[in-house]
Amino acid sequence: MSPDDTEVVETVGDPYEHHSYRLPDLADATVYPSGIYPQDAAWSGDGSTVAIGRASTASGDTDVYLYGKGSTVPTYAVDFRNGDSLWEGTLPVNRDGTRAWAVSSTDPYQETQLLHSFGPAHPPKPPITDLAVTAQVGTGKEKGRAQLTVTWSSPIGDDNYWWITASTNGGAEREFWRGKMDASGRYTLTYSLPRGTTTFTVRYRDYWQFYPDGYATAVLQR
Repeated sequence: MSPDDTEVVETVGDPYEHHSYRLPDLADATVYPSGIYPQDAAWSGDGSTVAIGRASTASGDTDVYLYGKGSTVPTYAVDFRNGDSLWEGTLPVNRDGTRAWAVSSTDPYQETQLLHSFGPAHPPKPPITDLAVTAQVGTGKEKGRAQLTVTWSSPIGDDNYWWITASTNGGAEREFWRGKMDASGRYTLTYSLPRGTTTFTVRYRDYWQFYPDGYATAVLQR
């Protein structure tokens, strides 16, 4: 219900739209377009903006729309990453409609949740991939081995993996290790270093194509 008690928005299934009604007579008011599947709705504190939420959306589909009261053209739209679905009852809006929050879940048991903050005054930050590799030749008995350190700060998670390859004197790349991008942000390993110039390349690719590809190199001469 709008804060001024003049309009109520319902969230139901078919015909997959957010229909509103005037109060107190429940006469038809604005139909806020949403699509499959209506999940939630919330008003800003001043009644100027209504947030319309959807669930079970595909990649590239809007999860939350912001509409001005009485308007059928959204002022803002946000798409969560692929696989995330709006959790019902978690869609508050600030007083003047410039910022909203939402919780999404990636599984039917809601074991993993993400809190989103967005709106015209608070545009979302684009996802980044931060991945690096450093290398040095060992000393003493280890001078025939490369000492490698892979570091990362984003993304972090059990479903994210980096892998590393080696190429000597311009030859074909050979993958020799991969690891999980966990909260430690760091992994050290060694590599038997042949004579010549060896280029080490560490890569990351997001299966869901939410985070950009990551890529970094280090070169050693033996």
